[in-house]
Amino acid sequence: MLFVDFVASYERTPRPSLRAGRHISANEDTFNGHFPELGIWPGIYTVEGLNQACNLLATIAGIQKEWEQTGRDPIEVLDGLRYIDQVYELKPTLRVETAAAVLEMLNGSGRSLGLSVGIDVRFTAPVFPGSRLDYVVFETHADAAAMIYEVEALVDGSPVAKGKLTLARGRPMPSLAQ
Repeated sequence: MLFVDFVASYERTPRPSLRAGRHISANEDTFNGHFPELGIWPGIYTVEGLNQACNLLATIAGIQKEWEQTGRDPIEVLDGLRYIDQVYELKPTLRVETAAAVLEMLNGSGRSLGLSVGIDVRFTAPVFPGSRLDYVVFETHADAAAMIYEVEALVDGSPVAKGKLTLARGRPMPSLAQ
């Protein structure tokens, strides 16, 4: 299940951060049972959205690091990702070669997903149908074994969840071509 609809912003410095979000539709199947008379977005879905945002941040930062190690400007990675997004939205596009190189890195071996091993998130308000849930994640620690993030979920600028997520680096993902 995908719990991130869009990425609003990404910052590499002073510490890696990402702002992303999801539009919560009243038509979500989950509202049929959670709860029929008063739909409330399940908190675990908010945590999973935050987890997915953390993985997006780790992926973008990792690709930029690899890109820079080859002597290229890491900002080009963001241009390549924008190009890929434009292709999927059937919009006119530029920078085909940059996007192809970014896709090659995404498809490369050795990239792994962070698996949640520690969740310390407090919920401060419910999320209702029709809301836009914004995720804000900051990397606070990353090494070969684990990544730690400060996370916050907001609706209309007000926090609905806040805390820390610890992700262990999992096995490398299979190639996209497989």
